Amino acid sequence: MIRNNSFIRSLVVISTATLLLINLPACGGNAGGGNPPPATATTRMQLKLGDAESDRILSFTATLDSLALVSSSGQTTNLLASPMTIELTRTAGKMQTLAQIEIPQGSYTALNYQVSTITIDAWDIAQQSFSTYGSSAITPYSFPLNPAIVVGTTPQIIYLDLNLRDSISFDNIGDILFEPQFSAGVESIGPVDSQIAEDGSAEDMIGVVQSVAASSFTMSLGSGSNTVQVSFDSGTQGQSAALLARNALVEVDAITLPDGSFYANRIDFVESGNLALVEGVVIDPPSHPPALPPGGDIAGIVVQKVWAPPQTPVPNVGDWVTLTGLSTAGYTFDHDKLDSWGQGYFTFSNSNLWTGQSVLALVNPGTNTLNVIDVKLVEIAVNGVISGLNSQDFTLNIPADSAYQNLVNLMPPTYLTVWDQAENKTVWFGFPQGGPQNGMPIRVRGLAFWTWQMGYMPGGPTMVPTRIDYLPVATAAAHAQHALGQRLQRKPAAK
Repeated sequence: MIRNNSFIRSLVVISTATLLLINLPACGGNAGGGNPPPATATTRMQLKLGDAESDRILSFTATLDSLALVSSSGQTTNLLASPMTIELTRTAGKMQTLAQIEIPQGSYTALNYQVSTITIDAWDIAQQSFSTYGSSAITPYSFPLNPAIVVGTTPQIIYLDLNLRDSISFDNIGDILFEPQFSAGVESIGPVDSQIAEDGSAEDMIGVVQSVAASSFTMSLGSGSNTVQVSFDSGTQGQSAALLARNALVEVDAITLPDGSFYANRIDFVESGNLALVEGVVIDPPSHPPALPPGGDIAGIVVQKVWAPPQTPVPNVGDWVTLTGLSTAGYTFDHDKLDSWGQGYFTFSNSNLWTGQSVLALVNPGTNTLNVIDVKLVEIAVNGVISGLNSQDFTLNIPADSAYQNLVNLMPPTYLTVWDQAENKTVWFGFPQGGPQNGMPIRVRGLAFWTWQMGYMPGGPTMVPTRIDYLPVATAAAHAQHALGQRLQRKPAAK
C-alpha cells in the first residue's frame, strides 16, 4: 500500500482529546466580590518518540530530564512526570509512546527540554570497529515552533522530528558533534482501521501495569511516573485481560480513537513475577561451523529498551549483554505482519537467530548475563538505495560504513535482500507520483529473517518489510538547528 501524503519523520507526537473542567458558581456569595474564573479547557496528550536515524549509529542513548511546551504567553506545561532514558535508533519508521497527560488548550510557540548523559555506539572508520562516544554534560535546549502549534477542541496529532541523520557528524579527530535539528507539524488522527505511526497507531507498546479497572488499565512506560491508560473490550485479541495485575509486564498493539484515547486491539506478553523484558539488536550470534545454521545457547545484544517492575536488577539501555538459555527458550514473531506466503515460509528459532536481527526477550533478572525464557523477533530499520526492483523483491544497497553492514558483514557487501509483500502488508510511505524506482533513497522497516538451506550459507538476512519510507535529500530549509553543538568524545576501548 503506497501512502502518497507528505513525508513525515516523527519524533514527538501529541494526540489531543478535549476535557472541559467547569468551575461551578459559588454558593453564598463571592468573598472577592467578583465573578468566578472562566472555565478552563485542557487536552489529553499522547506523547511519542521516533527519529530519522544516522547510518553509522548502532545505538543512541540519552537521559531526557525534562520536556515542556511553552505557550505564546510564556507559560510552560511539563510533558514528563519524571526523567526517562531513551534509545532513538529503535524508533526509526515507528514511534514509541512516552506518556499521556492533560494540557491547557492554546497556542504554543516553543518546546524546552533538557538532555544529559548521551551515549552513542557507532562504526568507527579509523578504528574499523564499533566505538562508544559519550558526554555527561547537562544541556538545556529550546526549540521554536514555527508556525505555532495550536491545541484546540478538535483531536489532532502534533509531531516533532529530530533528524539524527542531519544532527550528527564525525570530525577529523574521531569525535562526534551533535547539533540537534528539528521540524514540526500537525496531523489529524487517522481512520481507526488504517492508522500508521504518524496518525495514531501504537504497535508493540510495552510497559508495567500500574492499576486495572473493569474495561481499562494504566501502564508505566520506561519509568514509573510516566503512564498511559488503555481501554479494552471483548474485541481485544491476544491474551486475556483477566491476566492483568499490578506490576505485570504487558505488550499492547493499540489505536487512537477519535477522542484521542488508546484502545487495545491486542494484548500480549502478560507476565507476572520478578521478570523483565529487554529489547535489542543481536551483535554476537551463537558460534557455528561454516556453512551450517547456528543453534547455540548464547548470543550478544546491544540493549535498546528495558521494562521491569520496580527494584528488579536489569541492564542499562546501551549496555552490551549476553543472552543465555537460547536452546530451551520459546520463539515467536507477529505472523500477521507477513503475507500468506511469508507466513508459510519464514521461521524463527535459535537455529536462525543471528546478527542484525532485533529481538525482544523475556528474561530472569540480571545485568551482564540474562537467562532467557522467551524470544520474539521484532522490527528493525535500515537505510539504503533501491536496486534490482521487480515484482517479488529488490536489493537495498546500504552504505559501506553503515552500522548494519559492519555488524552483519553482508555478502556481497552492502547488498540486503528485501522481500516485496503482497496483501497490503507493506506500507510504502511518502513516495512521489509513480511510486518506488531504482536509485531512490529509502528506509526499510521490517522483520529480518535468516534462512539456511542444505549446502547454502546466506550472505545476509532477508528483510520482510512492514513499512518503506522514501527519504528525499534534506535541504537546509527543512530543519532548524536550534542549539550549539555538543561534542561527544570517543571512549578509550573499542568494541
